[in-house]
Amino acid sequence: MDADSFPEKNALMQSIPFFEEKDVMAVTTKIYVKNYQSFLGRLQAIEYALIAWTRKLSEYIEGIYVTPGPFALYRKDIFKKIGYFDPNNATEDIEIAWRILSHGFKIKMSPAMVYTYAPDKWKKWIRQRVRWNIGGFQTTVKYKSFFLKKGPSNFSLYVLPFFSLSYFVTFLSLGLFVYLFYFWVYNNVSFIINAYLAGLDPFKNYMFVFLPDLFLYFSTILLAAAIFIIYVGMKDMKMKQTNWPFIAFYLTFYITIFPFLMLYSMIKYARGYKEW
Repeated sequence: MDADSFPEKNALMQSIPFFEEKDVMAVTTKIYVKNYQSFLGRLQAIEYALIAWTRKLSEYIEGIYVTPGPFALYRKDIFKKIGYFDPNNATEDIEIAWRILSHGFKIKMSPAMVYTYAPDKWKKWIRQRVRWNIGGFQTTVKYKSFFLKKGPSNFSLYVLPFFSLSYFVTFLSLGLFVYLFYFWVYNNVSFIINAYLAGLDPFKNYMFVFLPDLFLYFSTILLAAAIFIIYVGMKDMKMKQTNWPFIAFYLTFYITIFPFLMLYSMIKYARGYKEW
């Protein structure tokens, strides 16, 4: 348990019964943001609730891939079998979970609720997310030999492909964004310059018309799906710490930062970043 975590009084008793199943070697919990009063705190409150929800869904296919530091329980014998935490990994709670899964054991999630302090400044938030990303890179590289190979199906066919696909989609979306933004700026700037060279006022004689394209329709569908998923997830997690204006900002700004952070993290990782 982290020093800045606050489990509800029944958290321990709600978690221990999962160890009655012999193959269960770790139990995680629902982690919520305690200091959600600030703008950044409310955004993270949405994120943490959705993370808890997707982690619960992953349990149905035995694919919980992290045992977060705020509150997690381990069967003591597992450390004798697979070793202790990896001090060289930036996210030891992800690495130990992958090691448990790679040995064919299970991780469960209890209904216990635990509150933790999230970063209250953007600089601290960026530092935390860079560490999370780099830890994910380290863990993926360490267990790449399990990718789609013989082994625990929940690990080799879900966890590793899920992480790999998330990296691919993140960088693909970043590339598409840069590509589309560059050509939008290039076409409009070129039009304005050529219009002035021809002796015309582009802002007076021409109307800029926004024409929808395939990307717009696709993005609209994704946005609608995201809103639905957030609504279902937050309702299921009984999340009442935020409202729709913050959800709108979360979808249109907050998560758009992630691809850029991922690229920044990849660069730091390639340069040998090893700080915790």
